[in-house]
Amino acid sequence: MSDEKNNGIIFLAGVGIGALIGAAVALLTAPQSGKETREDLMAFAAESKDKAQELAAAAAEKAQEYASIAEEYAAIAKERSAEAIESGKKFIANAKAGLKADAADGAEPVSAVNEEMAEAETEA
Repeated sequence: MSDEKNNGIIFLAGVGIGALIGAAVALLTAPQSGKETREDLMAFAAESKDKAQELAAAAAEKAQEYASIAEEYAAIAKERSAEAIESGKKFIANAKAGLKADAADGAEPVSAVNEEMAEAETEA
């Protein structure tokens, strides 16, 4: 989704630059006096500067917005990973307790079960 937004911004920047170049060419090729052309170029430069500042401000605003969204996602990811780690710790603790209880009841050790499974796989 961000690629689509980036492509849109790039497209709009290209359109703006193309419009600026087209306007500059039109000014330079128009049949008018040098003074009028210079005045037109100065006006065009002032307008271009204003538009560039507006675009820069809009880009900065969008960048801040995306940074804020990224911070939110990072906080969510951090919270979920902490929950997953805690869940894993509880699972391991429960598994250890279950193994100890099974061992106390005389159950076969896990290593023996793993060996039997490996033998069964090689026979198959």
